[in-house]
Amino acid sequence: MGSRFNRVLLLVVGAAAMSWSQLSAADGVVDLGPIDPHAFLETYCLRCHGAEKQKGDRRFDHLGLDIDDDDAAIEWQDILDLINLGEMPPEDEAQPTVTEKSGMVGWVTPKLDHYYAAMSQREATGLRRMNRFQYRNTIKDLLGLNMASFDPTASFPSDEKYEGFENIASKLVTSRYHLERYLEAASAAIDKVAAIPAAPSQIDEHYTADDLWKSRIMFRPMVSYFVNIDGKYVEIASGGRDSTSLYPTPFEGVPEDGFYTITVEAEGVGRQNSYDPTLFKMDFAEPIKLQLFANDASVENARSANPSNREITTIALVDNTPRVYRTRVWLDKGFNFGFRYVNGPFDHRRTMLKVQEKYHPETKTTNFNDVFSKEPSEVLDHYLSDVYEGPRVRIYETSISGPETTDWPPQNYRDLFGEDGVDQLETSAEGLIQKFAQRAFRRPVMDSEIRLYQTFFDESVRSGSPASTALADTYKAILCSPHFLYIETPLDQSFSDESVTRTDLAQFTLASRLSYFLWGSMPDQELWAAAEAARLSSPIELKYQALRMLRDPRSQAFINDFTDGWLGLSGLERANPDPTKFASFTNLELGNSMREETRAFFSHILRGNRDTTEFISANYSFVDRGLAKHYGLPVTGRGDEYERVEFPADSYRGGLLGQAGILTVTANGVDTSPVVRGVWILENILGTPPSPPPPDVPALEPDIRGA
Repeated sequence: MGSRFNRVLLLVVGAAAMSWSQLSAADGVVDLGPIDPHAFLETYCLRCHGAEKQKGDRRFDHLGLDIDDDDAAIEWQDILDLINLGEMPPEDEAQPTVTEKSGMVGWVTPKLDHYYAAMSQREATGLRRMNRFQYRNTIKDLLGLNMASFDPTASFPSDEKYEGFENIASKLVTSRYHLERYLEAASAAIDKVAAIPAAPSQIDEHYTADDLWKSRIMFRPMVSYFVNIDGKYVEIASGGRDSTSLYPTPFEGVPEDGFYTITVEAEGVGRQNSYDPTLFKMDFAEPIKLQLFANDASVENARSANPSNREITTIALVDNTPRVYRTRVWLDKGFNFGFRYVNGPFDHRRTMLKVQEKYHPETKTTNFNDVFSKEPSEVLDHYLSDVYEGPRVRIYETSISGPETTDWPPQNYRDLFGEDGVDQLETSAEGLIQKFAQRAFRRPVMDSEIRLYQTFFDESVRSGSPASTALADTYKAILCSPHFLYIETPLDQSFSDESVTRTDLAQFTLASRLSYFLWGSMPDQELWAAAEAARLSSPIELKYQALRMLRDPRSQAFINDFTDGWLGLSGLERANPDPTKFASFTNLELGNSMREETRAFFSHILRGNRDTTEFISANYSFVDRGLAKHYGLPVTGRGDEYERVEFPADSYRGGLLGQAGILTVTANGVDTSPVVRGVWILENILGTPPSPPPPDVPALEPDIRGA
């Protein structure tokens, strides 16, 4: 790519080569000559790195002359680097002659080169199956499925991580359990495409305030605040992403998969009020936000805690002015939609208790503490919901219409079952099978493979299966093939097929490696065409394709996966900072903001081909409103988008080490540890993990006195 990433590597290698070439030229050394490596180590190294003393945790007295494992390679590479850099022996110790140095370099270098070449060869032949993330993306692109609420990998076992990453071949084992899940996933995905009825009937449903909520008063503070004052609108005053949500009660889910249009008439009220703002754990400078989400209506207790919840969009409402908002959204069959006040006071009942006590004591009924009471114990002139002035979402009505049927049957159905319909499948099946297998295997398919799957189809039809069912089963068999499940599968040594050559396969192998590296999915049509024309062997073409793919939005998959693995951002999902000390983490919902800041920062450096030193030295970052407030930056006029900001000269922010997400994953939620963060820097930034503790040192016992 010619990027600064590559230049840094070249500079490191070049510096070592230059130090040696300059040394040789200066002293006129041309003959390396024989040398005894053990004698060299004994003379110049073992006094500080032997059995009695190990400076810098380095010990060389046990080294053999054969470099045959990683540990030996690392230590001999360490010795070579120290000689090349002139750092060994120290200046106050006896120094080897130039001839001795050159002899050691000349002895170590070819041995390391041989070991690295052998390792590279062994690693290159390792089989690497798709991990869960890659499988899901590939099914999406191969079958043209909308995966917003459909996940065929939900039952897959978690992939094992190594050094933070889930795509290491040796760790991606395959078990019988995996194979069973693969069959289930293939069946679910193919059936989802195949289950296309006649064009579905349209729905056009409208719901008023009475369809959303019927309760007219709230006489005591409750966790969830929904009130329908007079049938004209419903008000939501409790907030947060985990709050109870509002649904159109009569609606039981959409009839078919498809795109639907949802409208809602709403406004924000009460953001300007006479209450003490410190009673509310929220940001009054933000507009009131209504979140639209979808979930599976068939899930038990679907209207409270539903694991299938999917955020669709968040609307910043205009204050005190009803507006109609319209959203086009994909919904799977049986999915419902609902609303929540996403940035409202999340600890609402406690807030309401304080507000009632301080501002509206006259609304207290004698049974307001009885959580089982359905009605107030006495009749009052005003109840709490009549006088409450705090921030609320006010919804007047909502509607849903769809699904869209402008392209019917859908293109992905026609791709699998042809343009001529199921009546012609017995004659068109072979061509459809070949087309699908070629895309699934991400390479040209051999004649023998087509015959195998065609035979499978024919036998299914002869056994009485309808042609459409037989073809769907054939597709499922293809999706269970190792040639689909593995990024690349080596062919047998006896491979011989006139329709496909090994040279052809090498091009498509390279295309798959590049695509799964940068997109986490299968090659697109342009990359396929480049492989088909054998252009990927050209460095110019390879560079062009890599840069094109990095510019494509799909490269965000690489950015997300790489930053999560490299920097440990996946730890933010488990982060639970002390809500007393770090209330803003919860109040401002900073977990997702922290992750997106680091991703945007990494993307900026990568796609802008910027200097890698900016990972540490940059005086800028990318923040949304919540992070800006957390960092003490101006928030006036700032929205939810991530925008570049520059930090003041005296700020400790900037670069990876000043980002809130990095500081959070290197802490334990209560306090910080310089040791833990130091180890993180050694491992993740410098690539020099500390040595393990000696086996005879016991673990430190925590001090629990007074706990």
